Amino acid sequence: MLPALRFTALLGVLATEAWVLWSPNEWVLKWDALAGFFAALLALLLLERKDHQVVTSGSPETERVTLADVAVFDQLIGLLQPSGVISFLREHDFGGSFLREDIAPLHTFVAIGGNPDNEFVTPSLEQERQLLLANAHDLAMLIATYTSPNSVGNLSVLPNHLVNLPRPDWVLREAKELNEAASAFVEIYDNFVRFCRVKIAKGSLHC
Repeated sequence: MLPALRFTALLGVLATEAWVLWSPNEWVLKWDALAGFFAALLALLLLERKDHQVVTSGSPETERVTLADVAVFDQLIGLLQPSGVISFLREHDFGGSFLREDIAPLHTFVAIGGNPDNEFVTPSLEQERQLLLANAHDLAMLIATYTSPNSVGNLSVLPNHLVNLPRPDWVLREAKELNEAASAFVEIYDNFVRFCRVKIAKGSLHC
């Protein structure tokens, strides 16, 4: 609460209390004064409560980060390495073929993402991880749906029997959809990493 509002409310309480108690001759209960006293007291309590709510509403900014959170973040970055699968998804054109190993970490992340030991303790961090996990699942499912092994064992949107023929529109469409999904996932990943780094840097670590 602003100091001026607090001071004004306090003066109102004191003034009405004096009005209730003071009488030049004898003690007389003044109902209008009593009502004013309780109104001023209520105003002070409401202002104090509003001030408390403002403080507590900012609690996410001071949310504690645990050592377990740091370990989960390190493990996740070790799996979805910026120079590994993330770099592949950032740069690869799904109109061409690729190795299963290129996207293996993505499938691993989806497979183990629901395990409790891979969850953040801090709610805001876990919320961001769940968003990343959901998008990873969607991308992995899309890749599994649109690609298949070619003659040399690599994955491709182009079936073997169409290798030496003009690409049909549906092949171009599926490759475009995969490229867009990969770009969207990488953007979510980048935002996730930035959010976690800032949160961990600002938060006080606790066991």
